[in-house]
Amino acid sequence: MAVHRLQAPFDQATTWLMWRKGMRGANLSAWIDLQQGETVAQATELAVSA
Repeated sequence: MAVHRLQAPFDQATTWLMWRKGMRGANLSAWIDLQQGETVAQATELAVSA
């Protein structure tokens, strides 16, 4: 996976993910797992630095 940072103001945009009911495949599940892992990591960093 490659990541490319967006320039301001788009680098702080909120993204909404929507899909049809019953259409959650392996790719979508993997993406959701990645996002949830980042959220947990960020929360842990905040707790440690507090």
